[in-house]
Amino acid sequence: MMSEQLNLITTDPLKGRQYVNTIDSLNRTPLHVAVYHDFAEIAEVLIKNGANPQLVDCYGRSCLDWAASRSQELRQSMGSWYDGYCMTPVLEQKKILISSVHELTQRIKSLKKDPLYGTQFCHELGIALLLLSDMKDASIAFEQQLILDSAQNKLEHGYMCDHCQTSDNIEGLRFICLSCFTLSICSQCMAKHADGSNVDLRCKDHKFLQIPHEGYNTNDLDSLVFSDEARITWLDRLAEKYVNYSYTG
Repeated sequence: MMSEQLNLITTDPLKGRQYVNTIDSLNRTPLHVAVYHDFAEIAEVLIKNGANPQLVDCYGRSCLDWAASRSQELRQSMGSWYDGYCMTPVLEQKKILISSVHELTQRIKSLKKDPLYGTQFCHELGIALLLLSDMKDASIAFEQQLILDSAQNKLEHGYMCDHCQTSDNIEGLRFICLSCFTLSICSQCMAKHADGSNVDLRCKDHKFLQIPHEGYNTNDLDSLVFSDEARITWLDRLAEKYVNYSYTG
């Protein structure tokens, strides 16, 4: 739904303007979606049509917060909103993140009978955990999205490379930026990044989280994606883990 609204706003602003600050079930606006993927031109169109970059998403961040650590083009797309920008307080961000972890674990559990069970909201949960510096559980969350073909020893992520954008499905390894958090690149782009030939990479000089995790058993891909019972156990442990989380830690 959010992508449909984003397309309408950018292609027909007069009709789409009513949706410019619409939020989804995770408090994300069309502008958030554009910023997540570093789409500066689209963000500029949204801003010019009344998008509010100060609204906070499920990660406790406004679009201005996200833009602050991204490309100069994205910051410029915020227009005068970026003048005098003040970051959302860290304590507020952490409180929202903890709340989102609990909300997302319950949502994933509630979708047990859904065909997409195990994939819906696991991406968002992974990002929330990355922002809480929980690399291990973030990796597990992202791995629950994997589409496996054990017979051909093949895996897909159901997610587009934000750099080359050549496919809706990253195959093989996926690398998630640990500075941008919402940007992912494929192994082909990562190889160019490593040898210095990919000078246009948005995440140049950034560190990445590899999915699946380093050292995974390539001969046992099925072990990466939990069974229903194992997934419930993991989600319950995750929720309990963050019940007494220290916001100042």
